[in-house]
Amino acid sequence: LLFSFYLFLTHYNLIDYSNYLKSFFNSLVVGILAGSACILISIFINYFIRFSNNKNYFYYKKIVNLGYALPGVVIALGVLILLSTFNSISPFSLAATLFGLILALCIRLIALSNNSIDSGLEKIGKSIDDAARMTGRRASTTYFRIIVPQLKISILAGFLLVFVDTFKELPITLLLRPFNFDTLATSLYEYSSNEMFEYGSLNAITIIICLSIVIYFFNSFIEDRMSSKLKD
Repeated sequence: LLFSFYLFLTHYNLIDYSNYLKSFFNSLVVGILAGSACILISIFINYFIRFSNNKNYFYYKKIVNLGYALPGVVIALGVLILLSTFNSISPFSLAATLFGLILALCIRLIALSNNSIDSGLEKIGKSIDDAARMTGRRASTTYFRIIVPQLKISILAGFLLVFVDTFKELPITLLLRPFNFDTLATSLYEYSSNEMFEYGSLNAITIIICLSIVIYFFNSFIEDRMSSKLKD
C-alpha cells in the first residue's frame, strides 16, 4: 500500500483518470450483480433444503459449494464452453456478455453466500416451521415472510463476502469480460504486465482501500450484531 501511494504521488499526472473511473464503476457493477445473484440463489437453495423431504438437496448444495475450491481459470473455461455450445444452437449470443461473467462468478462464489445464510438459519429454530404449519401456513409463506426477514444480517454478510471476492477476482473477469469492459483488477493486470506500475497505482490503492473498508465494516458491525443475536 505504501509503495502504491508513493508511485501515485510521484506519477499522478500520468494516470488516465477517465479509464480509472470507468474501471471503478465496472467493478462496482460486477460486485453488486454477482453478490445479489448469489444471495438470491442461496435463499432458494436453503429453502428447498429446509422444507423439502428430499435429502438429496443437501448433497446438491455440497456439490454447488465445490465451485469455491476450483481455480477461476477452470470455471471460466467451463463457462466459455457452455456459452459456445449455447451459441451454436441459439440465435442469441451470450459470449462476451455480463451474463457469462456473472454466471462464472456465481459458480465460484456461491459457497460464501450459502454458508452465510446457512449459519443464520441454524439460529432460527424449527419450532417456527412447526407453528406455521399448525396454523395452516404454506412453507413458502413461512420462509419468505417470516424467516427471510430475520436473516437480514446473514444476507448482508453473504453479500459483502461475495462482493469482496468479486472486486479482486482476476482470472474469471479477465477471460469472460465483455469487450472494452475493464475492472480495477483487469486494468491493474494490464498495466503490470506492461511494466507500467505507476499507471496502475491508483487502481491498486482503490482495491486495497475498498476491501479494507468492507472487511472493517464486516468485523466491527456485522459480527457484533450476529454475536449479540446469538447471546439473546
